[in-house]
Amino acid sequence: MSKTGSGSIYEFGGWRLAPGQRQLISAEGEPAALRSKVFDLLVYLVQERGRVVAKTELMEAVWPDAVVEENNLNQAISALRQALGDTAQAPRFVATVTGRGYQFIGEVREIDSRAPEEPGKPSSALRYGIAGAAIIAALIGAWMARPGDAPPAAAGIAVLEQFAELEPILVTDFKGSQSEATLSPDGTMIAWISESSGTPQVWMKNLQSGEPLQITNGPYAASSPTWSPDNSYIVYARKSDGPRAIYRVGTLGTPPPQRILDAGLNPSFALATNAFVFTNDRDLFVADGDGSNVRQVDAVPSGPGFARREPALSPDATMVAFIQADEGPLGNLYIAPVEDGEARQLTHYTLEEGLAADSPTWMPDGRHIVYSVMSSGGSSRLWRIDIQTGEALPLTAGGGNASEPVVSSDGRRLAYTDTRLSWRITSIDPEDDQRRTIYETRHVSALPIASPDGSKIVFFSMLPSGAQIFTIGVDGQGLRQWTFDENGTNTLPFWSGDGASVFYYKDRALHRIYLDEGRDELVLPDFHWSSKNWAAEYGDRLYYNHFDGSRGFREAVIKDLVTGEEVTMPVAIVAAEWSATGDELLGFAPEDGLYICDAATLDCKAIMNAGEQVKGRRPKWSRDGERVYYIRHSEKGECCMLRSVHRDGSSITGVAELTGFDLRSSYFGVAHDGTVFYNHPDTSMAEIWLVAAE
Repeated sequence: MSKTGSGSIYEFGGWRLAPGQRQLISAEGEPAALRSKVFDLLVYLVQERGRVVAKTELMEAVWPDAVVEENNLNQAISALRQALGDTAQAPRFVATVTGRGYQFIGEVREIDSRAPEEPGKPSSALRYGIAGAAIIAALIGAWMARPGDAPPAAAGIAVLEQFAELEPILVTDFKGSQSEATLSPDGTMIAWISESSGTPQVWMKNLQSGEPLQITNGPYAASSPTWSPDNSYIVYARKSDGPRAIYRVGTLGTPPPQRILDAGLNPSFALATNAFVFTNDRDLFVADGDGSNVRQVDAVPSGPGFARREPALSPDATMVAFIQADEGPLGNLYIAPVEDGEARQLTHYTLEEGLAADSPTWMPDGRHIVYSVMSSGGSSRLWRIDIQTGEALPLTAGGGNASEPVVSSDGRRLAYTDTRLSWRITSIDPEDDQRRTIYETRHVSALPIASPDGSKIVFFSMLPSGAQIFTIGVDGQGLRQWTFDENGTNTLPFWSGDGASVFYYKDRALHRIYLDEGRDELVLPDFHWSSKNWAAEYGDRLYYNHFDGSRGFREAVIKDLVTGEEVTMPVAIVAAEWSATGDELLGFAPEDGLYICDAATLDCKAIMNAGEQVKGRRPKWSRDGERVYYIRHSEKGECCMLRSVHRDGSSITGVAELTGFDLRSSYFGVAHDGTVFYNHPDTSMAEIWLVAAE
């Protein structure tokens, strides 16, 4: 469908549609998950806005090379309306014109995406004089002394062949957390993300001499720097005035940052080709170095999991390596052709073997990929795999936390992040922002939930024996382990409405532990968290989300545990929580914001403030049920700020900044005395190391 290549961007009803980047972004800056044909349908309707488009015309435009039935179009329209929060009965965007077709009726503002973007700011070297002219001279000297052309993709893999004999060198021996390294193509310089100046920004240094230089600055967090193959600039992601966008900056901070894509995450250049891959968190795209010629990698399969995609582009830009989550955070390494073809799975990890393959990088021979795997015990190490034979071998020993590998284009230098990681549950007093560690461990400990009376916390931890269930008092006392399986798959626990038992997921079923006697009971077979998640119980009623990533499908369900009867709620709220009396459910819709639903009538009402729905995620009741706590990204694009609002939508207040909060594995709750708590990884000791072959 040629219209999706338009250079225009369309804004309507808080949405931002970028056909060239195949992105639909919400007012919250969240990319919407639309199937390819549903996206094409939206673009066509928006570009033909105001006109009634016949069904036959739509089918020919969206499915030009296939013969489809009208039912295909009906299903696509239904999926589009669900994504936009629209209805056929009271449409805001897509109206049905009986007997004729469909019409886009929303007010649309069209923007030329090729117009010059914000010019950026002067480099931090010029603004702040970091290390002065001596640093500039050293970096220019390194630039002038660099080798000529980058070696061909057939270059060796010397650093892999010699890895066992090489001594790692610490690159970042200064304060703050340092991560997400990228090597210049000639291997003489390195750039990374540092929190040394407060907000994460891009820094760089000459590997032979010189002090580090900050090359981006400002109030917004930068991430995922990647060096261009011609050695002249760095592309990175950054929060902007809308969603996270992709920028590029000169390697000395000049030219200053320039936005080249309006939306995108995790850019990564090919080693030998002027192209990079990026993601909108679910789909993958490839673009030329200046952000033009965006095309989607159609071979990427969909999946219900939520492991972070951090794609890598092969040296010749024909293949993409990425993480595919088939079940929750369980990740495996895949490769897929940029053009026509099928994706291929390279690794087959299980929960016992590892949580996720992460951060792949291609070697310049185009045959080997280096990636990291986090074990069930929480440590991570680097692996290499031969994509032709499938042979995978570890590079680093167990017990460390090596991740985020990157390689130079000659295959002689490999940098990676090593983190002395700990996981904490921290309490915050909203009155004075006093913080206290409730629990700390080196093992991944995730998704803590408060008991109904707010006196205890239940969570699961990834031990060497697998995932196990724990409880602890909100005062940090009385830690107790409840499951002891040899290869535990016990995850995502939540309390019963009376606080006397804990539900949890085990293997592919829902279980229940009665805390007074320690008895374990099978509640529901065939109940797996990859498709039935965010569950909550009150009495004999079980709320959960039914999710099917392959169809972009989500619904909220209340199930009677006695009769087995199920009812579907009219709004697909996520991560809902029962009120103390069991009369209401509090949740959020990612597309809209916060809702309170009557559990008997299933009537869902948006929490409104000043005529607009309150935007937020993971809402929780206050102890008295009068206020709602929720999280949002900060204005800098960092995660996350904790806010509260009265249940009637009035009196929005800021509560605290949840430092280190990770939406994939963190959670928060409210204790009996009104303090809040949350879990988070402490990565304050992240460092970058380098190994270099002879």
